[in-house]
Amino acid sequence: MTKNKEISLLAIITLIFFLPLLMVSSDYQDDIYRSASGDSSFWFENARPVSVYILKIINQNTITPDIFPLTLVLSIIILCGVSYSISNRLFHNDFRLRVASFCILISNPFFLQNLSYKYDCITMAVCLALSYMFVFKSDIGRFIYSFLYKIAIVFLLLCIYQPALSYIAGLMALYMSISIRSLELRKWLLWLLISSASVLISFVLYKHFISDHMLNQHYKIAGSILSLDKSLPGSLLKNYIGYFRECWGFLSKPLVSIAVTLTLISLILPFLKGSRVDLFKNIICIMMLAICLTSVNIVLKEPKFQPREMIGFSLSFIYLISLASKSKLGKYSSLSLAFAFIFTSFSISCYLSNMRNLIDLRDSLIVNDITTSMYKYNQENVKIISFMNDALDILPAQTAILKSNPLIYKLLGGVNFKEDWYSQAVVNQKYNIQKQVKHIDQLPEGLAWDVNCYTRTALAGGVMYVEVGIYCK
Repeated sequence: MTKNKEISLLAIITLIFFLPLLMVSSDYQDDIYRSASGDSSFWFENARPVSVYILKIINQNTITPDIFPLTLVLSIIILCGVSYSISNRLFHNDFRLRVASFCILISNPFFLQNLSYKYDCITMAVCLALSYMFVFKSDIGRFIYSFLYKIAIVFLLLCIYQPALSYIAGLMALYMSISIRSLELRKWLLWLLISSASVLISFVLYKHFISDHMLNQHYKIAGSILSLDKSLPGSLLKNYIGYFRECWGFLSKPLVSIAVTLTLISLILPFLKGSRVDLFKNIICIMMLAICLTSVNIVLKEPKFQPREMIGFSLSFIYLISLASKSKLGKYSSLSLAFAFIFTSFSISCYLSNMRNLIDLRDSLIVNDITTSMYKYNQENVKIISFMNDALDILPAQTAILKSNPLIYKLLGGVNFKEDWYSQAVVNQKYNIQKQVKHIDQLPEGLAWDVNCYTRTALAGGVMYVEVGIYCK
């Protein structure tokens, strides 16, 4: 197949795969605050200063209002460019494996959460490009220049999105896997040592000059690293298992589990047929890929186990097909793995997009009930809106999606009214109802309830108490 036809095929695959995300314009999580304020300076508190300037450059203004779908389109272009470059680097002589690799790379199910953000998606995609540059475009002449270049790339990446280090770890493992026979052990280990040292130096510089000064107290606690003591192995294992549970939500899908099993079977002989030195190199690659399968955040004291942190998940499976492709069975199993990945991720993308539309509808129904009650009480008498419970899945379609795909709940995050940050975002920012919003665990006694379709409310002492439910029966 000619290069133009190949690119046309990949473009069609890309368009179909990302169509559900492109069709959803509702705000996702933190986007509610950002689109309402047009302010991207919040990233300074996360010690991600470069992200702020990326958004300002795209908007060509210091104010950064919602510019969707431009950010998503640019993110998809970057993701596809990086994915094609990796695939071409690994399988430049095999069209089918290039397509298989490309499909797996763009269909990371956990990266769907990253792409759901109208603001963050572009900055996270830029990190993929930086990771590729660090691994495959770092030979710029003299050793010292290449070393300083690597340090600068990682420093820049940390100033954009820290969990993207997982992608660097995965790409390093892939680069080393294709260099197993072309580089002697000493040079192979030297490349690993130099690359690892540049990452470590970048992290120290970033911590000293950026994170220690920019992170607020909340994020400093959230970003605390595990102590180097006897509890370290147990804590790492516990964190790894926590992230792997998220992986299992995807790997346990029938199509994916069958395809992964076939691929693992087909790579046993190629894996064992190599020399002891090759076996040693592959073991090191597998250890690094085990990290990128989950997240570098396994080193944190209190990781959040968010899908968006698992940015390098797909890279582990590129290693599988690169090893399995050495056998005839492996080539076919690699194609089945690519199909299983992109089909299953596409279905998850459809569910996620539909669920976001349903949540947008749910929130509008709840807020409509709240404004109806405020009108009855005379809104000037309402000083505080206090939510008693979660926003239940009041629409049957929501319940059906969550029952069949528990992973969707994790991809959505805490989008319920029991979470103060979300209820404030919806009421104050999205619908511009300027009342104090908070959550309570216990209602006062003797309230007189006003019942609507999806809420029942009661006013006492300037506080309007709200319970969400299904009351139109």
